[in-house]
Amino acid sequence: MRRRKGNRFRRKKTLAQRMAPLLRYARVLGLAASVAASAAALHALYVKLLHSPYLAVDEITVVGAGRLDDAEVLRYCGLGVGENILALDAAAAAEALESHPWIARAVVRKRLPSSVIVEIEERKPVAVVRLDDLYVMDADGVVFKRAEPGDGLDLPVVTGLGALARRGGDGVGSDPGLETELIDLLDLLRRRKGFNADAVSEIHVDPVYGFTIFTLDDGVRIELGRGGHGRKLGLLDRVAAARARGLEGLEHIYLNARRGVVLRPVTPGTQGQA
Repeated sequence: MRRRKGNRFRRKKTLAQRMAPLLRYARVLGLAASVAASAAALHALYVKLLHSPYLAVDEITVVGAGRLDDAEVLRYCGLGVGENILALDAAAAAEALESHPWIARAVVRKRLPSSVIVEIEERKPVAVVRLDDLYVMDADGVVFKRAEPGDGLDLPVVTGLGALARRGGDGVGSDPGLETELIDLLDLLRRRKGFNADAVSEIHVDPVYGFTIFTLDDGVRIELGRGGHGRKLGLLDRVAAARARGLEGLEHIYLNARRGVVLRPVTPGTQGQA
């Protein structure tokens, strides 16, 4: 006699249970349709706003321009009156401005409904650097462009950097201490009274012997060496004040001497030759 396998009883699902997956699916479809409709509505609204005269730029303010005029700044970043403010790419405009050699930093801000503010920080030139050609250096030590006659610069010329110099925004030397000292010396000469940057024709840089200044008048050679530039230039002021003709008649001044200041008069027949 065959034995029946154990009875298996299955409960029949109720109608509600059978309909539950369909209802969930319907809800998902409804939500998706709602999202799609909302997205379509938002897109249509955005397209409408892009063509709204209410959001057309009618005022652009340039802040920080000195060497550059406002028109050149706007031309360089591509901004103009009439452009829709929502379509305006502020980050791209700022990036374009920072590619200009005279602009160190730039920020472009949008102010709804129709105003744009362009803020720039121009580079402050402090010296002309002689490398393979003449280049302009800013107050941060960045050699940022080739010097041109139209720049209208009357600045000390820095020489002696040679292979130490790096261009393209990387600074002026492979010796960080020498680079910092050069920047500090240029800043000191710009700020101080007495002997200052207006009297300097050239600053020669040597990684071993330090800094040598040549004056604009008479080409007097002033040995500064390294370190203590403020104190040494103070000694130079005292020398100039103590002499009836200032530095005239001197060929060489050693401010880096261990025993104090050493003066060498002009050799007869060489005055005025640098």
